[in-house]
Amino acid sequence: MKRLLMGVCLLLTVGMLLSGCSGDGCKNEVLSAYNNTLEYLSSFSLTPDSDLKGIRQQGEDQYTGHYQAEYREFTGKEILFGGTALERTAGSQLTVTCKLQVSSGQGVLYLADKEGIHPILEGGGEEEVQIQLTSGDNYFISEGKAWTGSISITIS
Repeated sequence: MKRLLMGVCLLLTVGMLLSGCSGDGCKNEVLSAYNNTLEYLSSFSLTPDSDLKGIRQQGEDQYTGHYQAEYREFTGKEILFGGTALERTAGSQLTVTCKLQVSSGQGVLYLADKEGIHPILEGGGEEEVQIQLTSGDNYFISEGKAWTGSISITIS
């Protein structure tokens, strides 16, 4: 994936140079094209709708929306929302409202970014938090170990 990304970036840069692009305008065009490429390619990192245990309703972009699922002995990860970008077009501030119910096993919702894993809600309950996205990877992940229960998450 990284080689493909580097290849696309190299092609974009060479294309800009060959088209006579120069100065700050060119720099902004290259950065914008790179950012758009990152966002597009990162959409393939999300768990496909057909593989999700619940129903995802996408919001204005791949970072926002609503997800609801009932889990029965669920062990695994679902990458629900997020992406990779230098800068998210709609801004870097998000509100996450979530509710976890855990009857048995373990369940957690967390944000994974370039600095690590940041639990949002673990073991059950309700939470509303403000998230400041960083440049790079930002993915909201539901993870369970023999989790029986439910999750409801809205990101706006």
